[in-house]
Amino acid sequence: MVTAKHKMDLYRKYQNTSITFSADIIRITGLLPKKVMFRCRGNNYPCILYSCSMTEARIIAPLSAPVFNEIKKADNKMALRLAFIGPEKKREISLFINADAVNFTYLKGSVHNTYFINLNYRSMPPEDFIEIIGNLLENELNDEKRIHDRIAINDLTHRPLGSLPLESFLFIEGSAKKCILSEISIMSAKVIINGSHEEFRNKKGLLIIKNQALSGKGEMVGQITRTEDISTSPRLIALVIVFDQDAVPPQYKMWIGECLETLALKQRK
Repeated sequence: MVTAKHKMDLYRKYQNTSITFSADIIRITGLLPKKVMFRCRGNNYPCILYSCSMTEARIIAPLSAPVFNEIKKADNKMALRLAFIGPEKKREISLFINADAVNFTYLKGSVHNTYFINLNYRSMPPEDFIEIIGNLLENELNDEKRIHDRIAINDLTHRPLGSLPLESFLFIEGSAKKCILSEISIMSAKVIINGSHEEFRNKKGLLIIKNQALSGKGEMVGQITRTEDISTSPRLIALVIVFDQDAVPPQYKMWIGECLETLALKQRK
């Protein structure tokens, strides 16, 4: 359970850090886009949450002349309404953030008089909002710190990684080969595979890791940067695959981060 002190720590640490709501961020936070709107003078109007921090937000909304007049009558005061599905998917979290509209930017060429609207919150946002946004930013910071930390695949990492063995496949130039994971990190993976150095050296490939915890999100595009001999067999070699970080699924990064936390806790005990 997240304590009130932890939420205040998240607020102080990340209050001015903004995030853009891409499809991945929407999925991770559990935002319900169809329930995002702003309220002004008792009426609700649909909008899109483009970006936000714990002190301000940027929304996109169609504003007809009557709606614009309502905003002006309210002296640009409104409330941003957001809805999320909680981490356990058991309940919907609905919240309002009181704000002032400080800037309107017309989107040229838009059909329905669409505007970017900058909002400044009039007070600290609800604790649920601080927890959702703060935990997301905390996880991203931890991912950056742990990007090079490796997890060796062995009996000791069985529980933190979920179910072993991890089934994995490497696709190179349209053909797939089953491989054995030796090490994994946010940045890269080391696999053992049947083949020759020339077959894989400096090639681009797609590594697919099948694991229940990843729910189909363990697909990483990367470059094979090193090949190594395995002395026990002339046909088995080890490959190091460095992932394209822009294409690594956020769920994979979070999974590795959680595994590293669990392993660190076990070592401290």
